[in-house]
Amino acid sequence: MKAATARIGADAARYELENGPPTLSQFNYFQQRMSALGLHDALHTEFEAAAARTAQDMGLMPDHARTGVKDAARANVLAVDGKNHTSPTRYVKGDQWVDKDTGEIKERRYDPNKSTWGEGGKNRVRQGAKSVVAWSRHPASGTRVIAGLTLMRPKHDGGEAAAIVDLITRVQDLNPGLTHVAVDGALRGTHLARLTPRGLVVVNKIQTAPTTAENAVTINGKRFRKKRVHTLTHHSTAFGACEHPIYGIGGGLFEEHVTSDGTVTHTRLPHHTTARGRKNGDYTDWYVQTRIACGRTDPTSGKLTPWTKTFYVPINPTRQDQIDNVNRGEHVRQIPEIDTDDFNRIYGMRADSESGNNGLEHAWYLDRIPSYGYDNQLLTLISYALMNNAVARATHHARAAARPPGQAA
Repeated sequence: MKAATARIGADAARYELENGPPTLSQFNYFQQRMSALGLHDALHTEFEAAAARTAQDMGLMPDHARTGVKDAARANVLAVDGKNHTSPTRYVKGDQWVDKDTGEIKERRYDPNKSTWGEGGKNRVRQGAKSVVAWSRHPASGTRVIAGLTLMRPKHDGGEAAAIVDLITRVQDLNPGLTHVAVDGALRGTHLARLTPRGLVVVNKIQTAPTTAENAVTINGKRFRKKRVHTLTHHSTAFGACEHPIYGIGGGLFEEHVTSDGTVTHTRLPHHTTARGRKNGDYTDWYVQTRIACGRTDPTSGKLTPWTKTFYVPINPTRQDQIDNVNRGEHVRQIPEIDTDDFNRIYGMRADSESGNNGLEHAWYLDRIPSYGYDNQLLTLISYALMNNAVARATHHARAAARPPGQAA
């Protein structure tokens, strides 16, 4: 914030407040000066750096924390979600009105950052501004911090999913202790491929397959697409080569079987561990460790030849995936959605972003963001985030001060 306002020079004194919040005229003047000097990007960058300092001061996303893939602590999980903000006006560019006193035809004020956005993932739309907000918190109430935010422009390059990925990478750069991200189904396998090599465990829902899709399987009441992601071949001297096709379904691994009458069945393979592998000196690749058992019957003697194999299946895209047109990240996940207990425990933390965004919406009069245009709306969101983070920090430290010495947080 200081870096941004320092460029304003002599006008900086105008932003010094005596006692109490700024008046409307002071805030309007601040908006005008920020727009005139083009300081919104600098202010945005400085806000996210300040948010990281606030989070670290509160013990959120600590870089010394060691957590497993499935046992993430609340303070190490970032909840991210998009938020639609109702525009301050329903008018669009070109709408006019007639001054009854003078007969003059005038154009109505409109919001140039207004656009039509999807909402709720159920073919619903809403007109207004669109933001993506990242939240972090402790289990205790009142400790929710906005770790970063993005205000999207109409026809934002890459859409909401690209904005979410960019936001997560910025937050992680400022908070190296971040380990897990909980986000809705906006992210697909191609987006996860940008995040998982950074060491992040991304927990999000897989898109439901249409009921008419032939290459789909229903598990726990939800229909998932299936994709062949691995083939395990072993050779038996007695019986020749044996091939096991491995499919990714609902984030987990399955072996596909075809019976003599053509019936196709799938057997779930155990998800032993989710491990990281080193590549070019960095632990950027992820693998699922699993095991398969095979017993082939000799058609003459009827004897079985038992064979088991523990092996690793890549989670990150491989070179062969490009040849086979496989979106691996869409079908093989670090924490499969079909493993309901592990998945729901961490994915359930995403609901915190819904609560935070609800508070953000109700902060505006009549639930309408009280500003016009990208620059002013970004400044409005940053102002709210500063207030939110200041209250969260004060609440956290007041609670810590009242805690008896030696008692854990």
